[in-house]
Amino acid sequence: MAKAPSKLRVITKSSSVKVKPKNPSNGKSKTKAASSVLNKEIAALLSLASSASLLTFKARKSQARLFELVVLADLLNMYTANSNGGRITVKNATSGELKLAGAPCSANKSAYSYFVLEDARGTPHHEVWVSLQFTTLSWELNGMPQPPRSADRHEIDVGVFAPLPATAASIYPSYENLQAGVSCKHFSPSKEAVREALGLRRETALLSRLDNPSAVPWLMAERVPACPPSPLYLASSSPSVHAFTEPVDQLGLYMASTPFR
Repeated sequence: MAKAPSKLRVITKSSSVKVKPKNPSNGKSKTKAASSVLNKEIAALLSLASSASLLTFKARKSQARLFELVVLADLLNMYTANSNGGRITVKNATSGELKLAGAPCSANKSAYSYFVLEDARGTPHHEVWVSLQFTTLSWELNGMPQPPRSADRHEIDVGVFAPLPATAASIYPSYENLQAGVSCKHFSPSKEAVREALGLRRETALLSRLDNPSAVPWLMAERVPACPPSPLYLASSSPSVHAFTEPVDQLGLYMASTPFR
């Protein structure tokens, strides 16, 4: 089976964010608001990546959340660079203010902001969400009892989904709607983080020896050994994450490092 290198790499050169990975062992990175300067830098980075007017946050974000948004900008840049004229539109960002969930959320398009990825003709192909929950493979195998319980849903830090229904209802897409996902860690990951990502992989696809064409060739050009063929990434602010590349790449789980301070 051919190895599939990660194409999710360094953020846009227009950003001033530098490589200074930290290990937030005390958990402050996840909860303490980062500086206003850093928040403005990341908002500007998203503006550049989505070709939008200046975007803002309603409230200051933590370093851990800002790292997720840096990864989001990285992903948007990949689409622009590799989609042959594709364009990106920010939805539900009144006056440029992004409405990002502070906790795992539903696909409520009136409550949260998201990004639509269109081809050169304006046809939407993907939606990118932050902290969106989806119903799992195990829930489907269990007969999909209604309504889905908390245990039947998993959150993806940054998710690329097939276009979702235009609704204000609290709906949760299926794992089959997930076309690519990123689990973000603003620290040097351990085997525990890899095991967590493998659990997410198990709930999003079945292992396939057929090596199916990637659902997102602009991000992962190689075939993905999963059905659905949705590549899943473990992204870290530390390059040490690449020590875990093998053998989990044989399951459609890939390592990526994105600089952040």
